[in-house]
This record gives sequence, structure tokens and C-alpha cells, in this order.
Amino acid sequence: MASLCLLSSLELLQDRYDNYLKSKSQQEEKQASILTFATPGASCASGQSSEFIHLYSAKHPRQKAINEAIIKDLIVGCSLPLSLVENPCFQKFMKVVEPKYSPMARSTVTRARLPELYTAGKERIKKILQDHQYVSLTADIWSDRVMRSFLGVTAHVITPSPSTGGKLELQSLLLSCERFHGSHTGERISTAFETLIDEFHIKNKISFIVKDNAANMKKAFKASFPQNLDESDDLTDPVDVEEFEQIDLDDESLWEEMDEVEADIINVALESNSTQRLACFAHTLQLVVGKGLKETRGMSNAIAKACKMASTLHRSTIFKERFETKIGLNRSIPKANATRWNSKYHLLKSILGLNFKTLVEDVCGTEFSAIAFTVHEWGQLGELVEVLEPFADATDTLQGEFAVTVSLIVPTLLDLATHLKKMKDRARYCKQITTTLQDALLKYFQGIYVATGIAPPTTGTQDTPFSDKIYMIASVLDPQYGLTWVDLDVPLDGNRPSLRDDLKETLKGSSF
Repeated sequence: MASLCLLSSLELLQDRYDNYLKSKSQQEEKQASILTFATPGASCASGQSSEFIHLYSAKHPRQKAINEAIIKDLIVGCSLPLSLVENPCFQKFMKVVEPKYSPMARSTVTRARLPELYTAGKERIKKILQDHQYVSLTADIWSDRVMRSFLGVTAHVITPSPSTGGKLELQSLLLSCERFHGSHTGERISTAFETLIDEFHIKNKISFIVKDNAANMKKAFKASFPQNLDESDDLTDPVDVEEFEQIDLDDESLWEEMDEVEADIINVALESNSTQRLACFAHTLQLVVGKGLKETRGMSNAIAKACKMASTLHRSTIFKERFETKIGLNRSIPKANATRWNSKYHLLKSILGLNFKTLVEDVCGTEFSAIAFTVHEWGQLGELVEVLEPFADATDTLQGEFAVTVSLIVPTLLDLATHLKKMKDRARYCKQITTTLQDALLKYFQGIYVATGIAPPTTGTQDTPFSDKIYMIASVLDPQYGLTWVDLDVPLDGNRPSLRDDLKETLKGSSF
């Protein structure tokens, strides 16, 4: 009887031991599958890892640093998809970079880390703005290719930089780039703008607001801002009404017409507590060039061939192979963008940078003779590019993101006026274009040209475009210009011999 009990006990112990071994084996297999990601030497035959590595915990500093770098630098900085963190190839890559790193799930990124970083970033911006007495804003409303609408507002401040020993630098802070759903009434735009500046506590700090002239945001104001208002009503910038009439809305049903009350609401919101509402220089310059490009009828065939050649290069494999063989693998012709005039300029300049004979005879040949240039057309394009080159340089320079550009406006406009005067005297194909550009410059930047004696003084009560004193004062305060541009760029006037001296004295005595 005792032996039977002992045998039964031994069998029970054996069963328990077997269960223990089985359970341990299952746990080891499970752990091995988890650690496969972090195991540098895994046995392909057995499917189990030959070496176990302890992964970082979720709170480990190294784990947190890698997670933040992936989100900030890859997903946000490089605009990579959120699914990157669960991509097997990316996980294998991270296994080589850091074997102890434990990959995070996509839900962790979307539900936890991104909201945390967004909140922290907004609080950091609030703290920066809290320490500044003056803030300038740029505001824009637009719709993308699939007609999703957004309002973007950016704040600009001058702040000491710790990385440069406390030297002042321009800092731009994106306050909002939010989607607008539904109709775009003046009240909704106004409410969104007011809510935003209240949230960042800058309502009483705004000095200037820069916005578009005739596109994007102005599309929403198109119906209520035209000439029907009295001259005393300062509800619109002095931009030609013809420009509004020529605006081609992407979708008319999207933009609702507004009455004067709604228009007033928008202006009160945009001009609330601000010294001045300024027009965007780059966009105004684009309007000027647009006027000039309408006078290219005499060279329309040459321009059409250039656009067709760029399109053929990106669509025809035969033309592409012939182009690369004769011109080179590292050469190409960029396609023009309908919304950026300088994209057409860069297209023409890239073509003129090629060898004419090689392009016409070897690349185009007989098969593509319809897009081959004549010598006359080649000369037309060369002169057009020469006329537009300073405008393209000004557009690129004055769209700088990391430097103050307002001080460049006056010297740039004076240089453009001098350039057009010289081109008009020796132009063969572009006389009408240069004349139109001259007239458009004087019209859209009238305030600056009147102050420098290039244009006659204006009459009437209507505000003069670009007449705010900030443009000239900014040039004077810029160390690279000072007052030297007055002697170099302001033309001598026989009727006003003391113009330069008077302008210097006026600028020296100017203040905000």
C-alpha cells in the first residue's frame, strides 16, 4: 500500500515536472519570437534565437530618444507615413542600428506621441510670443488640388539666438494651418482668426499683417471689395479692380458672396490692433510680370515650342533617350507651373543653356521638327529671359524664409526700374514688354516710386500702394544698405536737384 502511494506521488511529480518543462518551453518560444527583432544572430534552421538581448523598457531614456527622433525627424521632418514604424524593412533596419530598441506601434504614434508633441510645441510658441512686445503675421487662405481649404497664419518675431551668442535673428512660428469645412463666409473667417490670436495672447501685440493681393484669401473677398465702396472706406488695398475680374476661381460654388457687413467683419478682424495691413511683395511682383507676359504675342510661337519641348521630354521615351544621348544624362528641362510665372522663366533659361545646333539638328531632327526652334525664335527667347532675369532673382530672394527681406524691397524696385530703362533702349523683340512692365511697376509700387522721384506725386484720397514708410526705414536700418542706395539708385531730377538730400533728411528724421 505504501509503495502504491509512493508510486502515485512520483507519477504526480513527474507530471508536474513535465508540465513545467512544457510551459517553460512555450514561454521561451514566445520570448524568442518577441526578441527576434532585436537578436543579431538568429538560427534560421531552428527558428529560435541563439542569443537573447534584453530590450529597452518603454521608459528607458534611449528608447524614448529613438522614438522621438523617429517621429520628429522621419515622420514629421521627412514627411514619411505613420505606417513606417510597423514596416518590416524599417524594423530590420532598426535592428541593425540599435538591437535593444523595441519598435512602437502606429497607434502609439497617433494617439499619444503626436498629440503630446503638438501640445508641447504650441506651449513653446506661446512662451516665445509672451516675451515679445511686437509680432508680425502672415495670413493666407487657399484650397488644394482636391478643393480642401485651409487657413494658414504664421507669426514672425526678432529674437536673440543662444546658438549665436545672443545675436538677433528672425524666427517664424506657424500658429495654425487648419482645415476649413463648408462655406467660407466672412464671419467664419473672422471668427477663426480672432480665436487664433486670442489663443496665443497676441491680440494687442500685432504690428503688421501681410496677406495676398489678388489670389487665395482675396478670392473669398472678391464679391464685396470692388469699386462700389466709397473712397473714404478703407476696405481694400489699392489693387486694380481689373485684377479681381480676371481671377479664375477654381470652384465658384465654394466661395459665397458677402455683403458689406461681412466684408467689414473680415477687415476688422485682419486689421484689429495692427498698425498696417501690408500687401505681399512677391505676389504683387507676380502681378506685374503677368501684365508684361500678356504682351508676348509676337513670340507666342517660340514660347509654345519651349513648353511643348519640356512636355515631350517628360512624356516621350524616344525623345528622352535622344536628348540624354546628345545633351547628357544630367541635363533636363523643367516643366512650367501655371501658378508660378518664374517656373516658365526657368524653363526658358534651361533651354537656352543648351547648344542650339545640337538641340535642333540632333535631338529634334525630322521626327520632332515641329518643336525645333528657328534662329529668330531662339533670339526672341534669349531677349525675353534677359528682360525677366532680375524679376526672377527678386522673386527668389524676397521669398526668403530665414532672413528679414523687407529691407530689400526699395533697392530691388529701384534696380528693376533702371534695368527696364536700359532694356527698353536696346530691345529688338521685347520693347512692348518692357514698356508694359515699366507701367505695371509704377502702378503697383507707386508709393515707393513717388517717394524716390521716379513717379509723379499722386492726387486724390485713395491710398497709394506701398506708401508705408516701413519699406524705406527698413532699408536704412539694414547695415548692407544704410543711406547708400539713395545716392546710387535714386535718379537725378533736374526739376528737383535736392531730391536726394531731402530724402536723406526725411529718412533720418523718420520714426514709428
